[in-house]
Amino acid sequence: MFWKRKEPASDIPRGIDWALDLYGARMPKGCLPVADDHCGNMVVLRVAGGRGGEVLFWDHEQEESDDGPLFPLTSSFSAFMRALRV
Repeated sequence: MFWKRKEPASDIPRGIDWALDLYGARMPKGCLPVADDHCGNMVVLRVAGGRGGEVLFWDHEQEESDDGPLFPLTSSFSAFMRALRV
């Protein structure tokens, strides 16, 4: 599910602000969570650095692995959105 910056009040608050409050300290610097899969994993947008714009999958079960929790999906957000089209 993709998030807005701040979701309206609901029983299950979801939004970028919520994700940053909950996961911000665990997120790599320069990454912004933009969606989740309802299983604790997130789609993040790299917003800083030489690969800014890259879209990654953040696997919460891989945080402690040698390879880390981030797996590249696409090199840009527009490429990611094109890949979602049916």
